[in-house]
Amino acid sequence: MRTLKGAACAALSMALAFTASGCPKKGTDSGTPGTDAGGGTDAADTDATPGTDAAPADAGAGATLTALVYEILDDTTPVAGANVDLYDIVDTAAATSLASGVSNTMGLASLTLAAVPANVFAKVSGATGGVDTYSYWNFPVTLDKMRDTPYYGSSTFGLLAAFGQMPGNGYASGAVVDCMGNRVAGATVTASSGTVMYIDAGTGLPDTTPPILTMTDASGAYVVVNAATGTLTLDIVASSMPTGCATMMSTHDVESRADTPLIAVTMIF
Repeated sequence: MRTLKGAACAALSMALAFTASGCPKKGTDSGTPGTDAGGGTDAADTDATPGTDAAPADAGAGATLTALVYEILDDTTPVAGANVDLYDIVDTAAATSLASGVSNTMGLASLTLAAVPANVFAKVSGATGGVDTYSYWNFPVTLDKMRDTPYYGSSTFGLLAAFGQMPGNGYASGAVVDCMGNRVAGATVTASSGTVMYIDAGTGLPDTTPPILTMTDASGAYVVVNAATGTLTLDIVASSMPTGCATMMSTHDVESRADTPLIAVTMIF
């Protein structure tokens, strides 16, 4: 957004850059294989394709998800003392935690699930100066893995007003990846509520300058501002069949909450 100036523009660009691949800036596994938010690549080690870096868990056996917590503007500084909880994907009220932990001085929290595969979402709360932030993936935990669980600082979240985000509404930042973990360009995103804006890979910001993007660019990233509270359905359609994948589309249901950011990583299988 070229009308934003100075520090506010730079800060928001950094925050939204996380969703430019939907993956961790740290290069660890967020459940989004093969990419990092800085635009680089790392090994395709998703737990959606088990066996690449650990033996698949036996059906019904448990697994440990290691969450890495940091403020989305500052991936270089781990955050200690944040609460991380995992919930069953159908527990939209986040009423019953399946696993919980508190991040240590390295920003790591160990969360052990009693049985996998498990379709879960994560909630980070209690971080100093932060707002509750939820992370959703449309593929299950099957292995002992690390996934990034960043949170939005209250000041960072406040910057979204520059893009029309209104109090009382939900907000989602998302990324589209293919079955190999590559970012998907040319994908259209339809949200059941709110306004979809595509991230410009050149600026790291939602594109608001004509000609406005009408599909994902190389970043594979988008945001949804002013989503209604409740189930937010994200329908993803790629413009061509991603190499090695079986489909061109994916549907991802997440839970939109008032004044609460969520991060959605959607894989096309």
